[in-house]
Amino acid sequence: MYNGTSNHSYAPDAQIMVAGFEDVHDPNSALVQSVIEFDASEMAMCAERSVKAGQLRFTVTLLNVTMTSSKDYFDMQSLEARLDVSVEPRAD
Repeated sequence: MYNGTSNHSYAPDAQIMVAGFEDVHDPNSALVQSVIEFDASEMAMCAERSVKAGQLRFTVTLLNVTMTSSKDYFDMQSLEARLDVSVEPRAD
């Protein structure tokens, strides 16, 4: 993270950590962790990334992001995203 002005900080990437149970019907099943990553150079409105953690599918869609003129960093205060979560069929 890099400080810009007093109201803004900039970053070269963003990571969203997620976790889901291996079996959503068994709260004693293992918790599987994963990360959704966005590099600043790939960020744009409507950019989407998806990852599976356990039996859950996490999809992040960028709704708003302001880039620096070089496109190497984004304004962290500007980032808005939507998270959608769905249950995947078991792989038995």
